Amino acid sequence: MAYMFYTTVSAGLLAPLSFTTATFSGGEFVYKLMTNDYVAVSGAISTISHDLGFDVMDEQGYATPRDTADLIYTVFFDDSSKLPGGTTRFATGALINKGDKDVKSRLLEMNKSIPEVNEGKLSKDTRYEVGHLPKVQAISLDHPFTGGAWSSLFMRYKCRNTDALTRFIS
Repeated sequence: MAYMFYTTVSAGLLAPLSFTTATFSGGEFVYKLMTNDYVAVSGAISTISHDLGFDVMDEQGYATPRDTADLIYTVFFDDSSKLPGGTTRFATGALINKGDKDVKSRLLEMNKSIPEVNEGKLSKDTRYEVGHLPKVQAISLDHPFTGGAWSSLFMRYKCRNTDALTRFIS
């Protein structure tokens, strides 16, 4: 019971929502376009981190992902509450900075092992594409994320708290 309480607290259940405004720099975006449930985003982030070689093995042999903030982003195209079956379209990928051209080539190299015609639901079976994200004014939400399913579920629940977002905007 204590472990369950610890995992829910560390996954951000009790953490307050903190919104800030900032300018999103935009840029070249190498991404995987998927239609799946919201929790699949954490799998896509893990796949991209693995493809970039960011997994580091700890003393017990478990992969511990490197912090990928300001590198891996997810763009949601739909409100999953308005779609049947809880699915949503999203693109998860790496935002390429001017000095990160090897990141782009490393990710696109992974496409060689994925069939061109593939309707896989898993991120590892989805090919990388290249696009461009515009520079925009954005609202950023800070949420502690542990890389697990609990964090994804809590973040989804808390982000739906549109009252807090509405109060922040006004």
